Amino acid sequence: MELFAIAGAAQRAAALAAEAPAAGLQINFFWVIVSSLNFIVFAIALYQLFGKYVMRTLAERRQRIEQGLRDAEQARHDRESAEQERVAALNEARREANE
Repeated sequence: MELFAIAGAAQRAAALAAEAPAAGLQINFFWVIVSSLNFIVFAIALYQLFGKYVMRTLAERRQRIEQGLRDAEQARHDRESAEQERVAALNEARREANE
């Protein structure tokens, strides 16, 4: 008996589904606006909580990178001047050896 009840319910559901027009894609603008406002509030809250810390961390990182670049430039300059001094000392030693 239950099998007949289930079959009857399935037939009624199929008939109701056949009668209803296809809905297609529907956009509910109320929920779009609510979701957008929710995202904006969440983004502002995240910025208030963590934005200043992140900006400070990025500024410190930028300073460390710039300092590293300055140090590398200074090391290159020191290496070039040491090379010039080495060549000058070698030339001086050769000149003295030839005399």
